[in-house]
Amino acid sequence: MKKESVSTLFALIFGVVVYFLIASVPVLILANDKLKGEIGLLVGAALAVASLVHMNAVLVHSTYMEKNQSAYITANSVGRMLVVLGVLVVTAMTGWANFITMLIGLFGEKISALSNPYITKVLTKIIKKRR
Repeated sequence: MKKESVSTLFALIFGVVVYFLIASVPVLILANDKLKGEIGLLVGAALAVASLVHMNAVLVHSTYMEKNQSAYITANSVGRMLVVLGVLVVTAMTGWANFITMLIGLFGEKISALSNPYITKVLTKIIKKRR
């Protein structure tokens, strides 16, 4: 019997989306400015997803490189962190979104990575049932 598998990238993105939906509830209840709070959470989650997609692309590309893989991975990691830091600094300076909820949205990447084995198990069971 062929074992069904779930893409790691898909499972991580799914985890970030679920985390965003769960985190939206307290933000909508507790935030003073609900729109800025929700925008901050959405932008943070979007940054987390973009970071995951970029990480995946860098790792796939570096797999086929003949040399300088570690330098390539390091340079792209620093670039990715600088982009996230830039968005956070612009948000803190201008106030167009809630800085704290943006950080909470960014934590979705970490929560998704920690819960990835459980998410993969659940998604695999769902795929099995559908077939």
